[in-house]
Amino acid sequence: MRILIEKDYKLLSKKATDYFKNLMVKGDVKTVAFNTGLTPLNFYKELVRLYKEKKEIDFSNITGFLIN
Repeated sequence: MRILIEKDYKLLSKKATDYFKNLMVKGDVKTVAFNTGLTPLNFYKELVRLYKEKKEIDFSNITGFLIN
């Protein structure tokens, strides 16, 4: 596990997204548990941005489920 400490929420979300993106690109991510609530919201928005705008990530081989 990697623990990130940053000066603010936005920067933490960006760094976490970059880290997750790199894992996805390497093929190390097969299943994702998406958590509810406000804490991961900026992280999710950044993932969507990378998918829609930059085409940097591909979810087609990922199994996702929602933790509620």
